[in-house]
Amino acid sequence: MLRIVALLLVALCLCAQNATRFAELTAKGIANLDQGKFNEALNSLEEVWEQDQSDVAVAENLAMAYLYADHNLIKAKALDEQAIAAGGKAHSFVVEKGQIKEFKANHVYGSSRGMYHLRTADKKDYNFRPRTWSEEEQQLIVQLVNEHLR
Repeated sequence: MLRIVALLLVALCLCAQNATRFAELTAKGIANLDQGKFNEALNSLEEVWEQDQSDVAVAENLAMAYLYADHNLIKAKALDEQAIAAGGKAHSFVVEKGQIKEFKANHVYGSSRGMYHLRTADKKDYNFRPRTWSEEEQQLIVQLVNEHLR
């Protein structure tokens, strides 16, 4: 009986150490994203994701790391969709769902740089550009918004 209790205590300590390590790696990955260190962010966040796929924040940020480090739209979209399905978000901006009148690529202003816009029901227009200035990122964002928020 004492042996079982000792094993349980060791297992609990290891779980706590892993949770602390994953939290540190997640924070490091997000900080690296903010600093534009996309490959470093990808490495940290992938390590967490390989062990635990329950943290929506990890999915959201790992999707951005795949997009910016590897330009891997397929992996980014899969993680963005997983994050959205779990109640998270992808590429944050807050407007009430019912207030979105139009969300699409720009045809004139900034069209060669991947710019896109949001028009609200109260006739406010917001123009955005992808972090990478790429048409691929623009298409991913526009597709995700139109599939999940309209």
